[in-house]
Amino acid sequence: MDPNQTPQPQYSGGYPPQTPPPAPGGYPAAAPRPAPNPGYAPQPQQPNPQPSLQQPYQAPAPAPAWYTPAPKPEDSKPGDVNSYLQSAGVGTPAQQTPQSTVPGQMINGQYSIDYLDQMAAPAKQPLEKKFIFVGIGAVAALLVAAFLIFGTQKTTSTVNEVKLYTTLIDVENSTNKSSKLIKNSKLTAINSNMRTTLVNAARDMETPLTNMGQNPTSLKSAAKTGTYHDKKLVTTLEDARLNGVYDRIYANEMNTKMKLIITYMDSIKKNNTRKSMQEFITKNEPSFQTIQKSIEAHQKSPEANLY
Repeated sequence: MDPNQTPQPQYSGGYPPQTPPPAPGGYPAAAPRPAPNPGYAPQPQQPNPQPSLQQPYQAPAPAPAWYTPAPKPEDSKPGDVNSYLQSAGVGTPAQQTPQSTVPGQMINGQYSIDYLDQMAAPAKQPLEKKFIFVGIGAVAALLVAAFLIFGTQKTTSTVNEVKLYTTLIDVENSTNKSSKLIKNSKLTAINSNMRTTLVNAARDMETPLTNMGQNPTSLKSAAKTGTYHDKKLVTTLEDARLNGVYDRIYANEMNTKMKLIITYMDSIKKNNTRKSMQEFITKNEPSFQTIQKSIEAHQKSPEANLY
């Protein structure tokens, strides 16, 4: 070492101490004074040895306590949206004043949704199926009621008139066949009178039937061999002939037929107001009532049980 060279001071850690930054106002900051401690004796500081070239690199010593590093740019960023809005002076969304959505008001240059919905025409609601079925049922009920009110009387009268005419034709055909099979003379006379009455009544009824729109010719054919022909009566009389009790069974069957004809006439008289039909009933009903009573009188006589 050169004795004329000024000796260099030795620093701790190998680095010169950093000068503290000046305090605000241009004056140097005063170093804090340590509190006096009577029992504390300062120890002399040993200089740190110079690092050897063979030793690994060591990190520099920590900065003094009075040094504060500058904040990093990312540390100054707000943690969330609310913090960012607060730092910008806007406020949180909850603190912002909600914008009015009064119909017709402009919001951010556009109409509100409620206003546009009110301007749109209301959509037509489809008609429910249950209302359609209810309407159809109501119309059907009205039609049935009208049919019962206006059509029952005419339909019932027409049916009874057709049944009466076909019964007259069918029974007259039976009396014609039975005239050769009856053995009792009194019953033979009743049967002859009954056949004449049936023929005359059927002839008298053809005019009222034609006025009603019925065809007596077709009804006559149906009564002899068709729909209105009483096949059961034919079978019953044939069995009675084979068993030798024809007179007795024939009287019973004709008494039932006379009562049926009188019942039809009574129903027609009550329900049919046509003049021609009323005249027919008035003329022929008493004759059938007389025949029916004569048959009952014969059934009560002792001769009725002979055959």
